[in-house]
Amino acid sequence: MPVYVCAESALQHYRCALSPAEADRVALVASIDDAVSLRKDVDLLNLTGLGLSSPSVAEPLHVLVSAEAVRGRSKSVLPTAWNGGLPKGSFREVNKDTYISSPEFVFLQMARVLDVVSLIELGMELCGTYRREALGGLTTYDQPALTTPRKLAKFLEEAGQAYGIKVARQAVKYVAPNSASPFETIVYLLLCLPRRLGGYAFPAPKLNVGIKLGKRGRKHTLRRSSVPDLYWQDAKLDLECCLATI
Repeated sequence: MPVYVCAESALQHYRCALSPAEADRVALVASIDDAVSLRKDVDLLNLTGLGLSSPSVAEPLHVLVSAEAVRGRSKSVLPTAWNGGLPKGSFREVNKDTYISSPEFVFLQMARVLDVVSLIELGMELCGTYRREALGGLTTYDQPALTTPRKLAKFLEEAGQAYGIKVARQAVKYVAPNSASPFETIVYLLLCLPRRLGGYAFPAPKLNVGIKLGKRGRKHTLRRSSVPDLYWQDAKLDLECCLATI
């Protein structure tokens, strides 16, 4: 019987697995009525290589089940009920009988437990090129983006009135692609979120998008192009994010 890994456990997979499930392995799952939710039914061998620890009270396995499913009481396997149809692209197949929630589905699932600003920050990571709390608990860089803001928004459009959808739809409006570090994300959020969310309401810049330099720029940098951390094209303003150590 299949296990559908979701929420925090799926996020851990994308952060920590050596080879995270790729988009071309999208599974056409119409129903999760057959989902496993009992600790004794979880095949631990199928979790090997997924970046997941063996289910325990300290690090439980989060799985998705249908609303009508019989749910176990084990504190090491925590079932989350899903009611209604599944949007296209909800899962990626990693091996026989093991499915991982797609990055877009993870974004929606985490809206159950995160406030809107924290969810925007997560969205920036999913659409960026870094992974927080990855192998060894350190941030890793130069990773392929897991999704895009457009894909997140499209998935949410098809998710109906799922629990957390209101927060997710509010958050996705402010998610920008191509952030290369947690610090860039924090600077972006501080400057560009609306004041009601704690930001300064600056216009949204482009992140880490290459630009061609003019004659004066080439003279000063000895380069023909540049990749600014944050770039406001209309103002021709480049902001570089550097952490100084003392």
